Amino acid sequence: MSNSDDPLIFHGRSSEEAETFIRQVNLLAFKANRMRDKRWTADFAATAFAGDALRKFRRLPSEVRGDWDKLQEALLNEYSPASAPPGAAAAPPAYGTSIPTPAAGPNQFSNPYASFSRSGTFTGRIKFSTASGSISGYLSRYLDRSTGLLVITQNPSQALQLRWSPSGLMTTFEALNCDSPYKFLGGVTRDSRTQFGHGSSESLALTTTTGPESAIRGHSRTYQGRPTNGVAYAGIWNILQDGTVIAVVRVEDTSYALSPMLSTNSDTISEVACPKTYLAARPPGERSEVKLVFEPL
Repeated sequence: MSNSDDPLIFHGRSSEEAETFIRQVNLLAFKANRMRDKRWTADFAATAFAGDALRKFRRLPSEVRGDWDKLQEALLNEYSPASAPPGAAAAPPAYGTSIPTPAAGPNQFSNPYASFSRSGTFTGRIKFSTASGSISGYLSRYLDRSTGLLVITQNPSQALQLRWSPSGLMTTFEALNCDSPYKFLGGVTRDSRTQFGHGSSESLALTTTTGPESAIRGHSRTYQGRPTNGVAYAGIWNILQDGTVIAVVRVEDTSYALSPMLSTNSDTISEVACPKTYLAARPPGERSEVKLVFEPL
């Protein structure tokens, strides 16, 4: 398991590591107000698997991979502290090699991204949609002139093109075709008084930013033509096995999983700390939760 200064990662080396991993995922889900959302928590946990644990995870049935309750049971069964006596035949694994990997269809996303540890880079764009599918489109390459935020588009040819290097950790999206001095897709808070965690209405509006290694956190977000004093975050992204784009921001020693939200009056997208609190603080009907998906080019 990673130390307190690293993003969450699970190698599957022992029962103690599995138990610690489950506790950490549960804690992060609680802080994100997603404790009862078994699908979201399972998707978040999927970003942490590495090495042999990742290969075993991919062999699980989809109904186990997509349900945090079932996934916890599979992990606890697989990484049991009990060991067989010397000379005894090895028992079949609770999950993994005993379950054949289903054949992937031609339209499944998991084929080109079977492992985050795979070398190389990929180019793609981000597609969004509401749960009902009534609203969908792409994150565009254009910045709003008044706010400096990235707007949305229904035209794929106007979508923001991104370069992504697979990693088991949170990483960056490099913006390839945006007319901006800042070359990474990131999120920027409204001001410098950031506060994440359970019950927070904090959000990161999507725009272009400097990279995470930059000495100065520059960004494109403006107010009345001048840059805001919001805090920029760039190294917050990863992609799940089904292509879902997730954002996790790390502040000091704590990671916070964020949820994407569409503003229908400004045509922009933000990553929010707590959807319930965020929506309650705004006029009804102006925001919709969306899913972000990386669409390879």
